[in-house]
Amino acid sequence: FVERATAVLELLEQLHQTTGRAHGHLSLSSFWRTPDGRWWMLDAATRAAPDPRFANPDDDPTDPRSDLYALAALLYAVATGALPFGTGEGAPVAHRLLRPPESAALPGPVAEVLRTALQKSPHHRFSSARRMIAAFQQALAALDGVAPDPREAPERVPGGWRVGGPEPTLEPAPPRAR
Repeated sequence: FVERATAVLELLEQLHQTTGRAHGHLSLSSFWRTPDGRWWMLDAATRAAPDPRFANPDDDPTDPRSDLYALAALLYAVATGALPFGTGEGAPVAHRLLRPPESAALPGPVAEVLRTALQKSPHHRFSSARRMIAAFQQALAALDGVAPDPREAPERVPGGWRVGGPEPTLEPAPPRAR
């Protein structure tokens, strides 16, 4: 699963660097699954509207972080068989209020990578596909019992905050008044 995700992320990283734009419309129809299980991206050079099931409605489709959100939603759907924020009328705005539910189909460290990529605000997500690949590599290492090296850690929104505390954020604290 992570190997396939990493292959797509490497392609997205190359797309982002060479074209200077995001894919912008990832969906299940963007990929072909080969008999050996690999995924081939079919529509990297085409332009289309974002798929509302996988795109954050508040995102700029030209921002590469919108691709990371869409890919994380796709990966969650492929692994669990359900969309990360459900279906129905409220699904397009549910990402503003909810976190993707826990699933036995995804190990904790891998689910945390997807949760970071599915953050509501783009500046809370990974800044690049390369950073998301590094997070997946650390998740696999954590599953093998290897402690992550903090010097190599990609940005992550902390998951364990105080119950009832403020929502986790990477934004700096506001200036204090004297």
